[in-house]
Amino acid sequence: MKDTFSVLFFLKVSKTKSDGTVPIYVRITANGSRSEVSIKRYISKDRWNSSKGRVKGTNQDSQLLNKYTDIVRSKILDAHQTLIQEGKYISGKSIKNKYLGIDEFSKKLIEVYEYHNLKMEQLLGIEYQPSTYSKFKTSLMHLSNFIQSKYNVDDVPLIDLQHKFITSYEHYLKATKGIGINTSNKYLLHLKKVINLAIDNDWLIRNPFNRFKMKNKPSERVFLIEEELTRIIETPILNQRLSEVRDVFVFCCLTGLSYSDIRSLSSNDVSRGIDGKMWIRKHRKKTGSLSRISLVPYAVELIEKYKDHPEANTKGILFPVISNQRMNIYLKEVGSLCGIGKKLTVHMARHTFGTYTATLGVPIETIGQMMGHKSINTTQIYAKIIDKKIADDMSNFTNKLPEFKVKAS
Repeated sequence: MKDTFSVLFFLKVSKTKSDGTVPIYVRITANGSRSEVSIKRYISKDRWNSSKGRVKGTNQDSQLLNKYTDIVRSKILDAHQTLIQEGKYISGKSIKNKYLGIDEFSKKLIEVYEYHNLKMEQLLGIEYQPSTYSKFKTSLMHLSNFIQSKYNVDDVPLIDLQHKFITSYEHYLKATKGIGINTSNKYLLHLKKVINLAIDNDWLIRNPFNRFKMKNKPSERVFLIEEELTRIIETPILNQRLSEVRDVFVFCCLTGLSYSDIRSLSSNDVSRGIDGKMWIRKHRKKTGSLSRISLVPYAVELIEKYKDHPEANTKGILFPVISNQRMNIYLKEVGSLCGIGKKLTVHMARHTFGTYTATLGVPIETIGQMMGHKSINTTQIYAKIIDKKIADDMSNFTNKLPEFKVKAS
């Protein structure tokens, strides 16, 4: 395919100033990609000849402006020619960067990653949760350690990032650090997000993630069956803190709320629905999706039980929720007291709700609405769990059957 290259000057009407003047922009198109940049000059619309891409008139001001656009055009042509001579990748962005004097070697990967994390830190509680920020900090640590061990340097130029860099980092996470496939993929997705940030800011032209594919390993979703949940609810627990942790866990089993959502659940999130029953209507912290949950009677009783709890009232929430880590430690004790062989975790409660409701015939679409899933594909995993249970149950049934034989007719 023949290389294409063009330079066009135009008025950016969408950026018209309060005095009515409009900025002159230049659009650089090369090989199907385009990039635009202001030349830092302004004129009124009636002075512009759009077909010629020049200023109308022959007065001194018009001549100076046209002469300046000619200079800009000449510099862009020189930038294009230089990239060709250097054997560099030709695109609208690469030519613009060359014209602007942006050195591709000036930005490095860890530098950009730290910039990303700083922006994320500034948006904590607004756009991001502390848990998300913490995961990106961990990702940065792994990436820094990889670069140090692989290249014996503290950072690498963005321009050096190629497909091989990504595959080497993937191998390091899985083979050297022994990190599981799904967790490794999360770290790679974090890196991909930072790479996209660099591309959006014109610090990097080619994406090293092109043609790189990740495939998660199906994970086993652990959940409680009805008998186990009943035992947890009915087992007497004398220790107040353990009892509170048990109640919060059970409430999550009956509502599908995640840790971050139960931790911020307030009376404002609970109201009476069209059926006359109490409902939770709450936007999920993780995705922003709205969860709409009709509360079963026992869940309502738990809310009533803690309505005067001093710790919860002080924080303006419905339950006295401690840290996720401490909850999981206490839940281990709860499981032991209740004779539950499975390892109880806060997140297991959400899986229990999804599986339990699906088992009882609640439509997948309804479960997705209650759990605040953005995609039905996320909810579909609970249908797969049920299919596996049916298969296991029928296998047990088959094993218990006598060995029937078809009689010859």
